[in-house]
Amino acid sequence: MPQKPGSHRSYVRDHDVVVEWYDFGKGAIYEFAKLLIFDPAAQADLVRELALPPRASPNRIASAIAKKFRSFWDVEDFATDRGIGTRIERDFNP
Repeated sequence: MPQKPGSHRSYVRDHDVVVEWYDFGKGAIYEFAKLLIFDPAAQADLVRELALPPRASPNRIASAIAKKFRSFWDVEDFATDRGIGTRIERDFNP
C-alpha cells in the first residue's frame, strides 16, 4: 500500500488479517500504529466482497488487500461501507 505519510501494510497475525498504519519520522511527535483487525468471520465477508475464491487463505486475503487498496483508510472505509466487522488496536511509543 503506497500512500504516505507513514507506512501502510497488510499481513497475517495468528488467525487474523491485519491492516496497519504506522506513522513515524520528522512530522510525528511519537511512533504510532493503528491496526485494523479482521477475525476469521470478517475474513469470510472480505472473501465475498473482494471476489476471492471461497476458501482463500488469510495470506491470500492480506495480499489482495495490499494490491487493491492504497492506504489503511481506504480499507477501513471499504469495510465500514460494507458492514464488515473489524476491531481496532492502537500502539504508541513515545
